[in-house]
Amino acid sequence: MLCKKTNGTIANGNFVNGPFSAGFTMRPNQPIYNEDGTFAPYPSAHNFGYNIVQGVFQEVRKGIAAQSVSNLQANYQITPWLSWTSYFGVDFSDTRDQNNRPSTIPAFSSYGGSAFFQDDRRLNYNTNHNFNFSKKFNDVHTVSGIAGFEYKGFQREIINATGRGFADPSLLYLQNAATPFSVGGNFTEYKRAGFFGQAKYDYDDRYTADFTIRRDGHSRFGEQNKWGTFGAASVGWRISSEGFMQGLTWLDNLRVRASYGITGNSEIDNFASRTLVGNTGQYLGSGALALSQLGNDLLTWEEAETFNIGLDATIFNGRIILQWISGEKKFFLTSI
Repeated sequence: MLCKKTNGTIANGNFVNGPFSAGFTMRPNQPIYNEDGTFAPYPSAHNFGYNIVQGVFQEVRKGIAAQSVSNLQANYQITPWLSWTSYFGVDFSDTRDQNNRPSTIPAFSSYGGSAFFQDDRRLNYNTNHNFNFSKKFNDVHTVSGIAGFEYKGFQREIINATGRGFADPSLLYLQNAATPFSVGGNFTEYKRAGFFGQAKYDYDDRYTADFTIRRDGHSRFGEQNKWGTFGAASVGWRISSEGFMQGLTWLDNLRVRASYGITGNSEIDNFASRTLVGNTGQYLGSGALALSQLGNDLLTWEEAETFNIGLDATIFNGRIILQWISGEKKFFLTSI
């Protein structure tokens, strides 16, 4: 369990009215204090609109973040060449931010000061289960690979509220506010599942081949296109292992390789494919909903097609490493 406390900032960041930013933007000819030692007022029309030094001393900005990261892994050797691995992981965090703006600061005095509280809760969880194999035949043929399943989920919920009108600046909590000014919040989540397999072949440390295939499904996409299939293949020739290269003692490794593959990209909004409605205010004195987004059942994976040719060389006992890669990458959608 990790716990972190911050003072002087909220929402894990700095803002324009924070002391670090405001120090660069505040007017240099504007006094911080009056002659009697009290805080001088600041022009309300300028940037953040109040004496930032007064804010540093009188505003409350603090956050508390707690995080727990847990995982469990199990391994089982089925045969000398076949093993099984299962993994479970959970990452949970909860962040609470508090910002009190007292009425002693002129910019907030008209409404009696304010208090803002926000809770941000996140849950990441994932699991994968796979079989691993590796076997050598006749001292020259090596076959290895992996086949498995993985699942990942993410949830985030934010709840916040602001109250205004405090009888005294020492009152800091929402139950002391005369006016419940605003309440907000949102929830989002996604889930992803995938089946995958990879096979590798090596002949006498000279010729290599590698084949990979994945079948992934994501909740972000339309009902008709949640799943996508992606694959890759590569071949290689270690020229330095050939007999005709053995006399070159200065050459440690020389390998030429080529690869081709298609990968999928799911980096879109969690509900981009859904039909959404939103709160638009009031209708006949009651809350109202209206269509905010049209759904798209055909929304699907973006795919990237990549082809590469490369040459790797190591010479003089590893003192010099040379690498050359030439390739092409194309992006496209599997359907519209």
